[in-house]
Amino acid sequence: MQIPNFQSYFRNTGARNKFILSPSWFPYQRQILSEVYGDFKDRDAFVIYLYLCKHFDYTSKKTYRCIDTIHKDLKYNLPTAHRPKYSRKVQNALAWLEREGFIKRVSGKQQWFRSTILVAPDYHYGQQKFYSCHELNFDFDELKAHNKGYIMVPKTVFTEKMLADTTLAKRQWTITKLKTILLLYAYCWLEFYGGIDPRIVQIDQQGKVDLNPGFCYALKGSTTVISRTVISLIKDGLFIPVRCWFEEGIYTGDVGTYQPNPNAKVVEQIVLRPTHLILHQVETDVMKSKKGYMEI
Repeated sequence: MQIPNFQSYFRNTGARNKFILSPSWFPYQRQILSEVYGDFKDRDAFVIYLYLCKHFDYTSKKTYRCIDTIHKDLKYNLPTAHRPKYSRKVQNALAWLEREGFIKRVSGKQQWFRSTILVAPDYHYGQQKFYSCHELNFDFDELKAHNKGYIMVPKTVFTEKMLADTTLAKRQWTITKLKTILLLYAYCWLEFYGGIDPRIVQIDQQGKVDLNPGFCYALKGSTTVISRTVISLIKDGLFIPVRCWFEEGIYTGDVGTYQPNPNAKVVEQIVLRPTHLILHQVETDVMKSKKGYMEI
């Protein structure tokens, strides 16, 4: 599928200040984005869970977001003449998330709502049922030990405006679009690719986009639908096509940042790079040792 007006979105050499370096990030569990994993009951449950993940404090193991804050931030308050009236959508979503084993309330019934993020439940595709993993701790080492991968997502990517319960947000930021952003970050490895793995998202010099079928399967969408979604994210400015140099399949720097050796096996490739990047991933020793550098 073709990116319309490709050159207007293309990251040209010398165009600086296009990327945002986020000093903080949050983990989103990888298994949730799979063709064999169960769907959330509705958009409310999905966006509230994503919101809680974003505001999860890894040290205290709490989200520090009460029901009142969720209502205000995500525009769930119902207009009334006097005090705000809470929407049942939030209570229903939180109850479903706790019942299915995604979160756990850690505050008393008479206290302001506080929750913790749990290891995402396993899902039995045949029975279409979630099974809690309550015996595991939501800890990076334990997640790795039990083959429970996670996606590193810059906190600046998802705004409350995107997750809000408004007509505009629900039309523009569908579950499919939000999941596509998350899954693209799952394949973002700056040290190897300078952005998204080009085997997952291929972009040619004319702006034609080809997606890996497995990527679309994981999002439970057709190649046409997911390709349109990826292109819409480029139009929204969340991902930018960048010309990169690769030597023996490894990213060595952006085109224009160094002159490759004529005898080296260097290939120019267009890579889709997230606009929001995690600061410490950009500043690793490996990135600093590249022949060229990443223009941000």
